[in-house]
Amino acid sequence: MIKDVTSDWYIFLKIIGMYNHYWSPELEIRFDEVENGKTQIRGLVGPNTKVWTMFVFFYGIVAILFIAAIILRDSHLMLNITACWLCAIPCLVLLGLLIWITAKAG
Repeated sequence: MIKDVTSDWYIFLKIIGMYNHYWSPELEIRFDEVENGKTQIRGLVGPNTKVWTMFVFFYGIVAILFIAAIILRDSHLMLNITACWLCAIPCLVLLGLLIWITAKAG
């Protein structure tokens, strides 16, 4: 079953009901007027906006933690202090790769 939201210049199609899964795509169609009274049709098929937002949030958290770990690593190296938490940097890289693989596997 497909749910639609329409207006004079916009159509949004979304799968609902028992056929809807977390990874179900959505279709957005826009009608734009261009010169000479012609209409340009633009379409975009993409993931559910909640899924997109979730992955952007995860990427952002991993990036912030990675930058913080690099800054702390550099400050510890300048002060000649050993840090046992340096394994966090490769772990964050692996976590980022895991998020990317999960997004691609969808």
